[in-house]
Amino acid sequence: MSSPVHNSTRQTRLRRRIVTIPGMFLVTALLLLLLIPVLLIGGIIDIRYRRPLSTVRLILFTLWWLVVETFGLIGAFVLWAYFRPFKRLTNQRSIRAHTVIQRTWIQALVTAARLFLGLKVKVEGDSLENKIGPFIILARHGSQGDALLIAAMLGRLRIRPRVIMKKELLQDPCFDIFGNRLRNYFVDRDTVDNFEEVASIGQLAAEMKPDEATLIFPEGTRFSIPKLKKSIISLEETAPSRVKSAKNLRSVLPIRSPGILAVLENAPEADLVFVNHVGVSQFRSIKDIWRNTPLPTDLHFKITFLPRSEAPNSASQDELISFIDSRWEEIDDWVVTNQQALS
Repeated sequence: MSSPVHNSTRQTRLRRRIVTIPGMFLVTALLLLLLIPVLLIGGIIDIRYRRPLSTVRLILFTLWWLVVETFGLIGAFVLWAYFRPFKRLTNQRSIRAHTVIQRTWIQALVTAARLFLGLKVKVEGDSLENKIGPFIILARHGSQGDALLIAAMLGRLRIRPRVIMKKELLQDPCFDIFGNRLRNYFVDRDTVDNFEEVASIGQLAAEMKPDEATLIFPEGTRFSIPKLKKSIISLEETAPSRVKSAKNLRSVLPIRSPGILAVLENAPEADLVFVNHVGVSQFRSIKDIWRNTPLPTDLHFKITFLPRSEAPNSASQDELISFIDSRWEEIDDWVVTNQQALS
């Protein structure tokens, strides 16, 4: 069985967790202890600004999240104590057990978002229920919660995701522990050694089982007009043939090709799944969420399944990237149309 893909040393992880894990328990205990006065203050704020219990809802969501995180950390310790002897932490039984806890943790957070934030999810397009993997999932990056929501959808289908995420998420101890024990990769977007990052991303997708999927956000970051302009300028220097397609985009960023190519090359048997969504793209901070709680619109997903046989061969890199660029223009058209319908 393949080992998890690590992008930090054991010492680095230990130094980080000495801070984040006790901090999580401490904050949870403090909020539980002070919950009544905190809720009263939140209620006063809501009355003052005539909000429909937005502050109270966010406080309760935060408490739920902290409690779920706490139980996740306890579960992680129990699994470590059971599987660590005789170096069994990476065997198949351990991976399955960690997957169950991770899936439960994610579903609990999504449930909290439904209860307290008013999250409503609408899904259209192709169903993966009767499909046999492995899959490569190329998802539009529109909000902070993309990875969790997509992982929740995959969890209901009993598909185990391998996720490529930004390294900043390692500050969340559950993301850190389960993300490192299972096969995921935390990208350092500021690294000067892009070659090593791309190689690790490709390694993540290798040797997937039929019930697994590699989830990648090809844009690398969330959309903004300045980022789009910067991407086009970069492509004019590095890939002039892609500029025309990039200039057609209005609501998504051009894909970053090295990571995509590495994933496709290392999983030549995996079918492609394009995941698009609208509904929460404008939420870029806690203040944005507070202003829009309960959420005024559905989170609208569209899923498009594409058999690998219908995509160009991975060896034809230029042709393959051109093909994905065309799909990304279609994603952009769908986003523009459906965002207009929401406004």
